[in-house]
Amino acid sequence: MIPPTKVFDNKTGTGASSGVHYPNSINVTAFLNLTYGATPTITVKLEGSMDNQNWLELATGTFTSGTPQKLVKPATEYYQHYRLNITVNTNVTVVSAHIGGNG
Repeated sequence: MIPPTKVFDNKTGTGASSGVHYPNSINVTAFLNLTYGATPTITVKLEGSMDNQNWLELATGTFTSGTPQKLVKPATEYYQHYRLNITVNTNVTVVSAHIGGNG
């Protein structure tokens, strides 16, 4: 088991986290702790990369309520690096977000 890595802390707005190196991990999951304001919407993508530069979308979630939330990488794919990318954020704060994996 590879310990989870925190990638966001009190994040508002959009943008990608830094890449986390989990080489050849079979199971990779992102966990998000969110707080919501008025009429909230957030879209978060779990992305993978072999070179930490070119990213592919692996899982996407759009959330309007509820915490915690998670995104799971498909079991048939593996990459060297993973990150979260927030593409839409209206009145949501990512209190914390972690990416964890195991080989």
